[in-house]
Amino acid sequence: MRAFLASPARRDSLIGIALLAALIVIPLTGASRYTLGQIVLFMIYAAIATHWNLLFGYAGIFSLAHLTLFGIGAYAMAMLNFYMGVSIWLAIPMAGVVALCASLIPGLATLRLSGIYVALLTLAFAQVVYVLIVTDTDCFIQTETACRLLTGGAAGFYGFEDFGTRHLFKSNWLVANYYIVLFAATLTVAAALILMHSGFGIALMALRDNPLYAQALGVSKLRLRLQVFAISAFFTGLMGAIYAGHLRTVSPTVMSLSKMLYLIAAVVLGGAGRSWGAVLGLAVLMLVAEVLDFGSAQQIGIGVILLLAPILFRRGLLGLTIPAKLYDHLSNSPKTRIDEGRQISRDLWPAKKLTQLLLPAGRDQLHGAEGATAPETLRQKDHPVCKSGK
Repeated sequence: MRAFLASPARRDSLIGIALLAALIVIPLTGASRYTLGQIVLFMIYAAIATHWNLLFGYAGIFSLAHLTLFGIGAYAMAMLNFYMGVSIWLAIPMAGVVALCASLIPGLATLRLSGIYVALLTLAFAQVVYVLIVTDTDCFIQTETACRLLTGGAAGFYGFEDFGTRHLFKSNWLVANYYIVLFAATLTVAAALILMHSGFGIALMALRDNPLYAQALGVSKLRLRLQVFAISAFFTGLMGAIYAGHLRTVSPTVMSLSKMLYLIAAVVLGGAGRSWGAVLGLAVLMLVAEVLDFGSAQQIGIGVILLLAPILFRRGLLGLTIPAKLYDHLSNSPKTRIDEGRQISRDLWPAKKLTQLLLPAGRDQLHGAEGATAPETLRQKDHPVCKSGK
């Protein structure tokens, strides 16, 4: 059992299966409509928070346009269905593609940027999209009762199809929507977890912590960053379409900066760069919001948590759920230690793992084994990881 749990992928698979089983059972326990509605919103935001964790926690890209891509997916689905008559089930994946294409704008613009410059550029992109929607006041089509704006303006967009569950399941439509959202969220989170535990995720962490070393092994920083931007945007836009189909309306508030900061807070609180950190952090914030559901106490309580979290929980809450020594063993992550006066940093782990992945003879080659030369050591561009990030 200990050997089985030593694999991070197996551990996360078990956690995912247990969580999925619990979510499947909840509607069968007679939970109230309010509870089901809140869990639906939790699943949607947990899915997109997990992909922002992939973007920031693994790739080190601090994007403030993530919820903008979520909103673009929601608007794309609604407008494709309303204006062009596209079935909602076809419009949902198409919305993901639209969000992916939109992500190329900030993605290409930030390829050679890092840190605060990425945050500023993606924030500018988010604000431009938000302002374009809010200031939309021109009549696009004339209906029998009123003039429709292209995006609905500040009032939001409505009048498009939903999942059809209200007609098919009558009073049980919310339970049907619950399982539709659960399926989409499971697919989205599973995709992120697979990437995190694959060679793609290792290459992202290596580029984040040791970019020169990773590029010396043949991993392309530009293409890998663009790929993670596009993948994250597709699934985020997909969940945006699911959000719109569930609520039957979408407004510019879904992409507001305050919601983006709330999403970031959830990831940081749970543990950035940890597989289930975003889900745990979001669950804690939503539970606190429910407990302190009166007046300004809710905002004050959340504010206090976010103020203390970076000071008390530097590794995030996920680092506190398992004793540090056991966590380091189960997650197969390096333990910072001092050996004969020399400190070994955690930041070396992704590069070491990438070296082992790309160089089967790994350590012997790096130490100049007989017959191994430097050009042969670094000539690994035919490896699948390098191809994916070339």
